[in-house]
Amino acid sequence: MERYIIIGVMVFLIVSLYAKWLKQEITFFVSVVALMVCNIITPQELIGGLSNEYVLVIVLLFSLGELLRKLHFLEYMLDRLFRNTNRYKPFLGKIMLLVGSMSVFLNNTPLVAILMPYAHSWSMKNGVSSSKLLIPLSFAAILGGCCTLIGSSTNLMVNSLLSDYSSDDIELLGLFDFTIVGGVMLVLGFLYILFIGYKFLPNNKNTTEEIQENSREFLVEAKITSKSTIIGKSIEDAGLRNLDSLYLVQVNRNGERVKAVEASFILQVADELVFAGDTHMIMELVSSRGLELSQEDLLEENSRAELIELVVAPNSLIAGKTIKQIKFRSIYNGAVIAVHRNKEKLSGRIGDIVLKTGDVLLIIAGEDCKERIQNEDNFYIMSKLQDIRNFRSIEGVLLFGGTVLSVVLASLGIVSLLSGLLVLFAIALLFQIITPRELYKSINFKLGLVIVMALAIGKALAKTGLSSDLANVLLQYQDGLGVLGIYVILYVLGVMLSACVTNKAAVAILIPICVTIAQIGGLALTPLVLLVAFASAASFITPHGYQTNQMVFQLGKYSYRDYFKIGFPLTLLYMVVAITIIYYTYH
Repeated sequence: MERYIIIGVMVFLIVSLYAKWLKQEITFFVSVVALMVCNIITPQELIGGLSNEYVLVIVLLFSLGELLRKLHFLEYMLDRLFRNTNRYKPFLGKIMLLVGSMSVFLNNTPLVAILMPYAHSWSMKNGVSSSKLLIPLSFAAILGGCCTLIGSSTNLMVNSLLSDYSSDDIELLGLFDFTIVGGVMLVLGFLYILFIGYKFLPNNKNTTEEIQENSREFLVEAKITSKSTIIGKSIEDAGLRNLDSLYLVQVNRNGERVKAVEASFILQVADELVFAGDTHMIMELVSSRGLELSQEDLLEENSRAELIELVVAPNSLIAGKTIKQIKFRSIYNGAVIAVHRNKEKLSGRIGDIVLKTGDVLLIIAGEDCKERIQNEDNFYIMSKLQDIRNFRSIEGVLLFGGTVLSVVLASLGIVSLLSGLLVLFAIALLFQIITPRELYKSINFKLGLVIVMALAIGKALAKTGLSSDLANVLLQYQDGLGVLGIYVILYVLGVMLSACVTNKAAVAILIPICVTIAQIGGLALTPLVLLVAFASAASFITPHGYQTNQMVFQLGKYSYRDYFKIGFPLTLLYMVVAITIIYYTYH
């Protein structure tokens, strides 16, 4: 009976993640609760994951990446590295080389968060579509992250799953067990993208460029005439606060722009009102309130600096809420004038649009809007701002240097990586390199909880014997296909699960099967888990296969086809290289 229950839970997990019925963390939570209710796992087994050393390492490494991002350490270096680079191919090569090499030792997700705005701003300044840069940026981060145990949270999660087995025969992966395959593919992947793959990238227009070319479709400017019925009234009393399919974002008065207009603002004759949204309603507004359309093109007169592009962060608390619900205007002192998703033009009132991870928001910023957004973790700012003046040089250098030192000491076996990272955080707090508030905000609690729940699902697979059943099915093909056949099957399963659901679900399902194959089939365990790790982490063929792919998906206005065209050849190349090197290394 237990096996049927775990099969049902696994089907729900895979289908829910693929169809996006629920958020990732909720899907894992529901699955784990179902297993506990059915007494397949105990609460103690679930909580035991919280003490797993590698779960803490994953969270701490992600936190370090976020702190370095907020200290603007890399931005300072980027401005010097790319100061005189204004051609596409040299810039593409440099930025891929940078993110690929740094992802070897730093978690690649925060690195992409740092480099996305820089690549996007460079593309706008140099007349290159950001869609020509963002997928290569994500892929380079993935390639670099697969070179070491700590470069990708997926690799560390493999060790988390292995450490839950008490058998003395099971060895954990070392820091550089990934380096031969990962290093070769970092070079081959770099060359593939730079000389072949880039040709498959679309040439999509930036959101700001599209708005400027089609400003009447998004923004409408109307002037209050002397015959208007709303002269002397507040925004609220004039009925301009909750318009159907239109949104008041700005008032121009005597050459001055009033942004994020308050409800109490009193209207005067000759005021110019700027609306955003579905413009087919403008004629009704004009006729009912005595307005006249302005012939000026707001965005031609207004510079790009008036507009800021935001991307809803993967772990944002505002995902699933409407713009009205998050009170964007009052909290951030800015007005959202457009939301873009999957090349789809969203209709209706902007305030009623339910935001999703990766959505691109175009906003007109108030006086301190940028600062308010940067103090939150809900958005990534894509416009190049004057952040560099806030660069905290000493703090950034010490934190980055401490991270590298911790990794070096761990690789030499002097201290464990967890101990080194904890000491680094303690020193950083003691000498006020970071504040307790900065540390708390940098911790990705959702990531930690998802991994803990994935560990519990892995335990359930082993306890119920389902992993043994699946392992026996694979071993039936060993006589006909040999070890190489088993390797290919495992790799393809890892790629498919990672592409269709998530890499964390992929390793949670496949690692228990690998352990069982090694125990009952007599195969070496290390090559099996390395193959699953590479197949799950090196995810290139869908946007939701890896977090960095999802981060650049909306901003680059990509389609699923774009990922497949450039990612499928790279996936095949990775599979051939990984299986070949691992087979000849361990046999």
